[in-house]
Amino acid sequence: MFETLERSWKLIKGSFKLIAANPSLFVFPILSFLCFLVFLFLVIALALPTLFIGTEEQIAANFQTVVIFGFFLLLFVSPFFGTFFAVALSYETGEVLKGHKPSIMRGIKHSLKNFKEIVLWALTLFFINIIQMILRRLVEKYGGGLGRVVGNTIIDILMAGWGFVTAFVVPIMAFEDTNPFDSMKKSFQLLKHTWGETLVGYVGAGSVLGLLLIPLFLLLFVPIIGIFFLPILILGAILISLLTQVFNTVFMTALYLYATDKDSKNAEKYFDKELIE
Repeated sequence: MFETLERSWKLIKGSFKLIAANPSLFVFPILSFLCFLVFLFLVIALALPTLFIGTEEQIAANFQTVVIFGFFLLLFVSPFFGTFFAVALSYETGEVLKGHKPSIMRGIKHSLKNFKEIVLWALTLFFINIIQMILRRLVEKYGGGLGRVVGNTIIDILMAGWGFVTAFVVPIMAFEDTNPFDSMKKSFQLLKHTWGETLVGYVGAGSVLGLLLIPLFLLLFVPIIGIFFLPILILGAILISLLTQVFNTVFMTALYLYATDKDSKNAEKYFDKELIE
């Protein structure tokens, strides 16, 4: 247990060191967010004309159709862009550990080579989210007071388990060009050997980063001047969200390379020599 914690801590330190030395890695989650925003604006721009055609009833029906269609479309697009740029980030992390400088275009080109697998994985996440929403709706409708709490807690545990079991999917897609089913199977196999490191690093470090928002949130309750801290809180939340996304991908990539003995000549620059050996 203590050896697992020690290895996890070394992996966490090495991941942050790698991120600090290669700040251009932050470009990938930023691009993901910007692509999502552009797509959202395009959907709104294309949908707007339909909301001013016909009678009031037709306009109301059109509005309802656009909202439902747009919601399901964005439910797919969000994980697609997230996965696309996460695969690029994971691949470039591997390149850094081989001794190369990170390249935004090289990472994007690599993701384009895996376009079909990324689409299939985004569809998988889309259906998982749909199932989750249906289950929550059923719990809210038929669960009653205690049933709602128990039902939602069970769903939360199942979703956390799903996220844990599929933690290695992104680096596997980045380095092995596998389909989602094979990626999930390989992820589960790797998890059996590295579950301690995955749990400590992926969950623990992410939680610590989230805790950094608490002081900023408390500042909002300072009389008179508290409202002026709202922009700082929003900016802080965005920055911590970006750091968490980059850290999670870099950490899981490093752990994947560590678990599969992949080529990483330059790893000693960031990670403990004993850990690599």
